[in-house]
Amino acid sequence: MWQCCARWWHSATGCLAGIGQIWRAHITTRMCSKVLTDSPTKLATHEASSVECFRNYNTQESFMKTVLSSPCSSSVKRKLDTLATPVSSKSGLSLLPASLLLQKSFGLIASKDLKENKIRSRPFTVSIEGNIGSGKSTFLNYFSAIPGVITHQEPIDLWTNLKGHNLLGKLYEDPERWSFLFQSYVQLTRLNIHLQQSSSSVKLIERSLQNNRYCFVESGHDCGHLKDAEYSVLCEYYELLESQLDIGIDLIVYLRSTPEIVHSRMLRRGRSEEAGVPLEYLQVVHNYYEKWLLNHEPKEPPAPVLIINADQDLEDIKKEYDLRKPVIMGEKPL
Repeated sequence: MWQCCARWWHSATGCLAGIGQIWRAHITTRMCSKVLTDSPTKLATHEASSVECFRNYNTQESFMKTVLSSPCSSSVKRKLDTLATPVSSKSGLSLLPASLLLQKSFGLIASKDLKENKIRSRPFTVSIEGNIGSGKSTFLNYFSAIPGVITHQEPIDLWTNLKGHNLLGKLYEDPERWSFLFQSYVQLTRLNIHLQQSSSSVKLIERSLQNNRYCFVESGHDCGHLKDAEYSVLCEYYELLESQLDIGIDLIVYLRSTPEIVHSRMLRRGRSEEAGVPLEYLQVVHNYYEKWLLNHEPKEPPAPVLIINADQDLEDIKKEYDLRKPVIMGEKPL
């Protein structure tokens, strides 16, 4: 009889050990997959559900119910229950000791590379660059019909109506007086576009913070429209944004055009805010685009540059859009 009881006890404890290993593996798998992305509250919820799952599993098996209710197995059951009992924290959460260790360890690793994690979470971001009248809006409208693509045009409505003030109009009227104020507000509105979250896989934006810094701020300073102190403030403002926030872009599409052609387009479309823009201004913008994107002055572009000839007819340009679509969508490297 004692031999029979011993065999029964050996079988029961072996079964308990096996179930314990399954449970620990289940908890570890759930924790490894969730600890990097879930908050402590969610982690506690996941663990509680795992413990409940284990308890439910036991009660569903008649053999295990017998084993766990047997006086002979009470010490093993108490040990198992101790293992599965959540530890109450001061915050009121129920965290298992193992999960707390995992959370702290993975949290420390993640905090060391927070910027990289942010970069992975944003869409493939493409900045559409080019002179006035080069076809940036046409480009965005063309690709906006593709599923998984979100587009952002320049917020001209904000620049022309900031609580009743037309900053863009004031800039064209007196650039030396209004350049600093206008460029400051442009940086703010572009930053808002960069930081807008989206579930789309591709994000297309009309110009970028980088364009503002390395084209328009540079040209404004060189032309004397921005004083040295104003230029320094805008540069430091940008450097702070770049170092603290994820404003990165993955591709630059440069709609390259000649100033004379885009000037004639601009006159034909007749936008009120562009009525006083002279050809000389478009030549200046063109030159600074060339310096930045082709000559890498004053700094190398932050992403590969895809150049499209924007002097072509619309139908020819659309054919090139189709040809370059895999690169623009981030499906193929440039």
